[in-house]
Amino acid sequence: MTIANPVQLHHHGHGIWLLDAGMYRDEMVAIHLIVHEGRAAVIDTATRHSLPRILVALEQLGLSAQALDWVILTHIHLRSEEHTSELQSRLHLVCR
Repeated sequence: MTIANPVQLHHHGHGIWLLDAGMYRDEMVAIHLIVHEGRAAVIDTATRHSLPRILVALEQLGLSAQALDWVILTHIHLRSEEHTSELQSRLHLVCR
């Protein structure tokens, strides 16, 4: 998987990781991952262009895409909704 900028994760402790979405400029848009006992949640997804970054970040944390149980959006943009649909489709997630 080729992405424009390297994926760098910043650990906040307690299983909370920050991932730069790679949008516009460095450190402008954040995606957060919460990891606990080999399972993961993504908090905010940025746009569909961030999906490869999310997948690489999960891999760097030793997780597969199948370890992703939750995608939580703190706010909605039409771009985020489109991206979440793609994420749901590619990873076979169930929306509730």
